Amino acid sequence: MSTLLIVHHALSPATHELLEAVLAGARDPDIEGVDVGVRPALAASLPDMLDADGCLCGTTATPNVGRAETLFGRKPAY
Repeated sequence: MSTLLIVHHALSPATHELLEAVLAGARDPDIEGVDVGVRPALAASLPDMLDADGCLCGTTATPNVGRAETLFGRKPAY
């Protein structure tokens, strides 16, 4: 089974709604053989990334993009 990790930084109602739509699509019953994991950007870790076969990262525009960049090592953790 493949693993898809969805990493998010959804603070506003609009971005939370987008996250819910992404999760609904990823967990569609017609899609077989994919285990979907979801983590907030500040809780996701390198082992989470390495254990996944694919990763989708969603965040709002600047300045919140920094929360997601932390996961990829481009900025220090806050």
